[in-house]
Amino acid sequence: MNTSSHLIWTYIVFRKRVNIGYGLIAAVVPDMAYILYFIYLFIQNDFTIQYQLFNETYNGRITKAMSSSLHSIVVFGIAALILTHLKLTEYYIVLYSWLFHIILDVLTHIEDANPLFYPLSDRVIPGVVSYWNPEYWGMEFAIVNYLLMFAFLAYFAYGWYREKKWVAPKL
Repeated sequence: MNTSSHLIWTYIVFRKRVNIGYGLIAAVVPDMAYILYFIYLFIQNDFTIQYQLFNETYNGRITKAMSSSLHSIVVFGIAALILTHLKLTEYYIVLYSWLFHIILDVLTHIEDANPLFYPLSDRVIPGVVSYWNPEYWGMEFAIVNYLLMFAFLAYFAYGWYREKKWVAPKL
């Protein structure tokens, strides 16, 4: 699933949780390796974008290692144990959002899936549908995904309009 969809679905599912702002940040962090590396390469190449640059970004060794780590249930489990041991309950929303991101990606990544048990294993478990590839229902998934997100956001906007108050995410 693309990064903006992770952000929106996390808001839809966890919007009433305490510290949702931290949850929204955690929803996009697993994909930040690609974004940050792409920005770095973009600046290094005098602001020219090429297919080779994108391919280099997506398949870069450092980027893959960072992304695999942040999409790993093993790394997530270690972080969950640390937060639980330290009794940092106010930050559990970070764990919920992060795990939600991993689950969504396991379901929606086929050819570009991350190894779920990294660094213990590089084995990839392909998802059931692709969020982008038309060969694996990507177009149909995208239409349903965006329509549902739009419907939920329109519903929230209507509720805000009716009550004339906006509840900003709490950090």
